[in-house]
Amino acid sequence: MQSPHLIKCVAQIGSESSMEGKPYLLKVSSSSKAHWPSHKKDCKHPYNRSDWKPAWVTQNRSPAFMGNDDSPQSHFGSQMAPVYVWGNTPATDCLQLEHNEGMAQIIHRDLNLCCFAASGDIRNMIMTVNGLPKDYQGRCKIVLNDRSSPVTTRNIVILYALLRNGPTVERAADVAVHLMYSSALRPSELSEFQHCVQTVYGDILASSKSFVFDMNLPHNSRKKSLAVRGVETLSVKQPILDLIAESLPMLRATHSMTDAQKTMHNVLLSPERTDYRDRHLFAL
Repeated sequence: MQSPHLIKCVAQIGSESSMEGKPYLLKVSSSSKAHWPSHKKDCKHPYNRSDWKPAWVTQNRSPAFMGNDDSPQSHFGSQMAPVYVWGNTPATDCLQLEHNEGMAQIIHRDLNLCCFAASGDIRNMIMTVNGLPKDYQGRCKIVLNDRSSPVTTRNIVILYALLRNGPTVERAADVAVHLMYSSALRPSELSEFQHCVQTVYGDILASSKSFVFDMNLPHNSRKKSLAVRGVETLSVKQPILDLIAESLPMLRATHSMTDAQKTMHNVLLSPERTDYRDRHLFAL
């Protein structure tokens, strides 16, 4: 049933309602006039113009992402300890099998992939794994690393949410996407996040409350292996002092919706990132 508040009329080519021989969509809303001050900002935005061009074109300069960018980057976390949780380049399939060994040649081969150092996020890894043949029968071992303890911890929680036994693959993927990109979580995703954190880091979270740690661990590191789908494992090794100082505060942190939205807007709409946003919008 069509909403009484919105009437859509599509003119036919050559009709009296067409403009320059092209059909157009006419929207008439009883609330348009009443809410025009808020609609106007979006409707009149330069991005909606057919002749819109990126700022670096209209300003006749080199874009910031071409290596001339010395402006500060906006980031999550404090100014003293910035955390960069996403890469700024499109995800890449690191194997590119169709252009290298070929799909048929790799089906039964075991793979050891160590090309994800300073990973930041897990997009390249996901795209590489998804690029394997659907009937791949080998064993694929992947090493994922980053110098930032919060980034590594975040990736481990996301990977466990994606790979753990229990939820369907579709549900796990939905949760993982929310953990990667949402500034706030719905109750269902929050529950899943808390379950994953408790499974992966519950022991050290409990120990940190009582200040009881085994400082005689080899190299002061913490190791843990987690069962995931199939017969494989997700193995974790992290410096325990970094976990205590940097990762645990992140896992325990709580934020109001107002603070979450403010942080999201500060990062996504940062003036220093205009060229990076325009680069993506220009290709649409």
